[in-house]
Amino acid sequence: MRHHGQPITIETLPDRHSELRGTYSGETDDGCPFQIYVNSGQRRAGGNDLMRAHIRSLQRGRPMTDSDLYVQHDEIYILIGRQHRKDIRINPNGTYGHGAIHGRTFKDIVVNMIGVFAPKPKPKADEDAPSAPPPSSRKPF
Repeated sequence: MRHHGQPITIETLPDRHSELRGTYSGETDDGCPFQIYVNSGQRRAGGNDLMRAHIRSLQRGRPMTDSDLYVQHDEIYILIGRQHRKDIRINPNGTYGHGAIHGRTFKDIVVNMIGVFAPKPKPKADEDAPSAPPPSSRKPF
């Protein structure tokens, strides 16, 4: 974890990411730590976004306005355990996704991603079970 944010639990996650801003950290019932980062706002348009705004202004028959120079920007990612960040995208229909993982709400996508990417607990070695024989030095070929 990079730094601790505001505490949050799975039960208190909102349905929309717009209700959050900043860094939030929590822990699952299994003890797996996670951290959510949400940054929403506007940023200066550049490249393709600026070209799209210019084309829209030409279609309207009006010059570009100051509002055309800025675009909505949402940066959302989650850190699960000691893994790298996993970006969450917002689909045009309002759902959330990461690769093949999807969720209708923000809470759904976080729960699904934790279920997929959380470290699996190691199976406990049973003391009564016979141990595997030591590997032989010679191969029986």
